[in-house]
Amino acid sequence: MQQFAAARNPIHSGRQDGSPVNSALPMTPPRMMKFPAMIAAALAGALLLAGLLAAQQTTLPQEPLPEAEKTALLTRAVANEKKNELAQDLFERIERREILHSSGNPQPAQITTVRAIPAGTGVARLPVGPDGAPADPAAYREALQRLSRTLEWAAGDGPAQREAYARVTRKHNERISLIDTAASAFVYTLASRELRGGHVISKVRFDPNPAFKPTSRTTSYFPKVSGFLWIDEAGGQILRIEGSLIEDIPIGLFLAKIYKGTRFAQERTEVEPGVWLPALTEYDYSGRKLFSPFAVHERTIASRYRRIGPPGKALELIRTEIGDSGAAQATKR
Repeated sequence: MQQFAAARNPIHSGRQDGSPVNSALPMTPPRMMKFPAMIAAALAGALLLAGLLAAQQTTLPQEPLPEAEKTALLTRAVANEKKNELAQDLFERIERREILHSSGNPQPAQITTVRAIPAGTGVARLPVGPDGAPADPAAYREALQRLSRTLEWAAGDGPAQREAYARVTRKHNERISLIDTAASAFVYTLASRELRGGHVISKVRFDPNPAFKPTSRTTSYFPKVSGFLWIDEAGGQILRIEGSLIEDIPIGLFLAKIYKGTRFAQERTEVEPGVWLPALTEYDYSGRKLFSPFAVHERTIASRYRRIGPPGKALELIRTEIGDSGAAQATKR
């Protein structure tokens, strides 16, 4: 499988062993499972790195960034985030997902590695080995053939496809709306400016805006979140966001609750010039479901991004791959 050599994030150099992406799915109920993702997606939509200081860091003199420049930087970051949001549907990647429960939980960590391929109205996830290669070539080829049929359908223009894509468009519009809303839901304060890997990075603190009025369940979470974001001043790209809950959040008519102190973070990598997509996403959260407490740490690492394009173009690539794998199997026989 062709790999895309992603650029280093100047704040986080990434893994040195070339291991594939990893990400985790919580073992809590579905609504609980989606909660941290909703917050992170909405906030990451507005801005994004604290992380490992793998690159040389120099703190620049603390000179206040003029308000006009700060506003312009945030405006560019929001515009780039909208572009990155739409670009996710055009890139395949390897995802390694893992869940680590609290130390007192006897359940072992769950780890899965998949090849995630956008398929028009969804994302196909094909199981692969820890190295990103198929563990069972025959079964993998069958999965590619099923994906080929899905892509062929998705590349069509019938009533069913138009209805399905209308739902996808609505979801994209909702995410774009959250990006715009998040940009005004917080008060942004420049914490520092740092020179890392030749890039000037603005570290910005965000706190709830007292004047903000939520208009939906998701936006009602914003006043309960604060944190930091790191923005590359030259590119206007969000490199990382780190946030935490500053209040408990009830879920499901108070039958469940996510506790204050829940933490989330996301780092990004440049997959092609001007396009930055998630490389590492982490959640540490605790709460209760009815009377049962829970605590979960989940992590997703994404790597080997490759532009695969819309369904029609992706179909061509997958058919070629199927043909190549069939020829390889025939040669072995």
